Amino acid sequence: GPVEQVNYAAFTGFIDDIVCSQRIMTDNECLERYQAGIYGADGEDTVARMTWLAGTFWPIIGPYALTVSTGQGVVVGPYRPDSTALEYFRLLEATEDGELYASKSGALTFDLRHRRWTEARSTAVQAVFSDDGSDNKYAASGFVYDYDETGVENDVTVSSPSVASTATSTNSASIASYGARTKQISTVHSTLTAMRSQADWRLYTRGQPKLKIKSIQVKPARAPATLFPLVLSLEIGDRVQIERTPQGVGAQIVTVAHIDGIEHDITEGSWTTTYQLSQIKVQDNFASWVTTSAASVAGNGWSGTRVWGY
Repeated sequence: GPVEQVNYAAFTGFIDDIVCSQRIMTDNECLERYQAGIYGADGEDTVARMTWLAGTFWPIIGPYALTVSTGQGVVVGPYRPDSTALEYFRLLEATEDGELYASKSGALTFDLRHRRWTEARSTAVQAVFSDDGSDNKYAASGFVYDYDETGVENDVTVSSPSVASTATSTNSASIASYGARTKQISTVHSTLTAMRSQADWRLYTRGQPKLKIKSIQVKPARAPATLFPLVLSLEIGDRVQIERTPQGVGAQIVTVAHIDGIEHDITEGSWTTTYQLSQIKVQDNFASWVTTSAASVAGNGWSGTRVWGY
């Protein structure tokens, strides 16, 4: 039959969502779909929001698909991203106080805040590096001790577009010793309570400088049969043990650390692997995540009042 001609007003603006539909959707249906896809569901946690974000903007399957550690993430509020997908990934990482990185296989990986205290590769030593050659020897030139106050955070403020107020925690003793070391953290927390808990947790774990091994370097060509398989097997978050002999004499100093970063510098005839390390974080006085808290959002919340943990 004849085709009905319909005239529509000219459109001026930006198109950021294109949909293929088997029928013409109403104005309300278009709006509902836009809000559901862009804002995300209220009350979901960082795992669900990260999974949605990856499925929408990182639609990759196979070995490079998003990998998320097991557990309950922090509950987040609705938020419309007005920036890049990567910036939104980083915003969720900051909210969770977790880690977002590319794994050794190239997969986008999101580790929850508690993974370093719950997964075997982070709670049990995966490799021992030493300066005396009795274990896997690291290079003397790449060993860095650090007691740097620039890593101190003693005035922490957490914000979220879903919460009208900001949450701030300060450590007056640390400020008196090192001056104000401010930290501004943008998140998508759903409650002021969660924001305060995160600010307290950051202050608790970063309020004072700590003596730590910042980095070590390994040259696997010195023992190819053992060191190459080892350096290629370690991953961010793995627990390692470092042994150091002061001045080459006396009893060794034994330190455990987590791997924060891995860099392979490969040239013709040379291979150097650098591990950026962090001290094993304190594990006392944790608040625990519960699923039946009366004062929580969507049935989930933090127990206790002192610090933010798992």
